[in-house]
Amino acid sequence: MSVTAIIGAQWGDEGKGKIVDFYCNHFQQDMVIRSNGGPNAGHTIYIGNDLSKKITLRQIPSGIFSKNTLCIIGSGTVINPITLIEEITKLQAWGVDFNKNNFLISNRAHLIFPWHCLEDQADNKIGTTGNGIGPAYASKATRAGIRMQDLLNNNYNYNYNEFIEKFNIDKKYFSIYKDALMTLKDKFSHLITDTHPIITKYVGSNKNVLLEGAQGLMLDIDYGTYPFVTSSNTTTAGLLNGAGIAPKALTKTIGVFKAYTTRVGLGPFPTEDTTEYGDRLQELGHEFGSVTGRKRRAGHLDLVQLKYANELCGFDELAITKWDIIENFPYMKVATAYADTDTDTDTDTDTDKVDKYTTFNDPKNNCQLILKYIEEKINSKITFLSYGPKRDDIKFIQ
Repeated sequence: MSVTAIIGAQWGDEGKGKIVDFYCNHFQQDMVIRSNGGPNAGHTIYIGNDLSKKITLRQIPSGIFSKNTLCIIGSGTVINPITLIEEITKLQAWGVDFNKNNFLISNRAHLIFPWHCLEDQADNKIGTTGNGIGPAYASKATRAGIRMQDLLNNNYNYNYNEFIEKFNIDKKYFSIYKDALMTLKDKFSHLITDTHPIITKYVGSNKNVLLEGAQGLMLDIDYGTYPFVTSSNTTTAGLLNGAGIAPKALTKTIGVFKAYTTRVGLGPFPTEDTTEYGDRLQELGHEFGSVTGRKRRAGHLDLVQLKYANELCGFDELAITKWDIIENFPYMKVATAYADTDTDTDTDTDTDKVDKYTTFNDPKNNCQLILKYIEEKINSKITFLSYGPKRDDIKFIQ
């Protein structure tokens, strides 16, 4: 039995979906759980090694293409029925047959309603995706949320006309939502269940369970660069809580990070590079948000930030991605200290400035040297090196 958590160690977009897909296919995972966030997360994978078969998963776990794997949308998530039905339909076209053996939805997961999205878009001061995630979690916190179980029991009431008048929008918007809600209830209600006993059974038996994190550590509601954060906990503890698994059951935590750093939207970014170097990172790395399409800000690898992530998440292993991108540059810079802070892990301020960089020439031919340096600074071992978009473009380092 093993319980492994795969977590984004930066500001999201690190390539977690690809690592989950690889991990499931090389180290058989019996269950994969998405336990936090909602359709604001986009995990892009290529089916097998076919680059023409690209799909972005927003709510369904990235293990959905793995045989004999049960994928679960966990209790700590918020679900938009429109997005979920679209995603299921797309996956069905790729040959995925949704049944109780490969896909379940926790009846404790909360629903995102149209007004959540509209409120998010009307008061978007920090550059969120506008998908209603924050307002949905706010409803949950104020005990006004509606869960999947309420949908099954017809135990929910909402006044569409109130929000149509408030936001002055076309009624068709709500009609589309209601259609998706009814489709979810009529066609997929058999997949909505109390997942707790099922997860508990897997954890307590000779099964391998994988927790797929959404977003990244620096977007955690408590420990990220607040207020420029997401609305859920993205730490190891957050994933365990969202899945309903006791901490003592965890056997391994893997942190995923890029060979450089990116973030979408507003907020602190100490190693951001606005020169031609940063522009080229964006271009070569195809750095555009998988959900919003927005260009990601790009910059150098931040070891101060990664050390902070390790302190909070306890990474047993690390996976570095986009190495094929950094190999195109004559040098690679890594930040090793911040200026004007009391500690070298103070990342909770928008005034953090990098005080010290270490520069490595020719990263293509100095890969092992650089990886060893990163391991020593972060105090964790790199076991996965991703150097391309295909599933097999990952090297497992013993």
